[in-house]
Amino acid sequence: MAIACVSIPNFALRVELLHRPDLDGQPLALRSAETQRPVIVDCTPEAIEQGVRPGMLPREALAMCPH
Repeated sequence: MAIACVSIPNFALRVELLHRPDLDGQPLALRSAETQRPVIVDCTPEAIEQGVRPGMLPREALAMCPH
């Protein structure tokens, strides 16, 4: 039996870009679902260039990259 593993960086964000291609190339961040403490769970390379990192609070990410 063969097993394969495929890793697609920023998968959830890339899926959203299929529905919103106008956002491609912009800094984007994905926050966690409804939890007690929402945090950024994934971000595009454009957002990383602006200082946004997974684990940040959304308000911290907005301060780093307000647009």
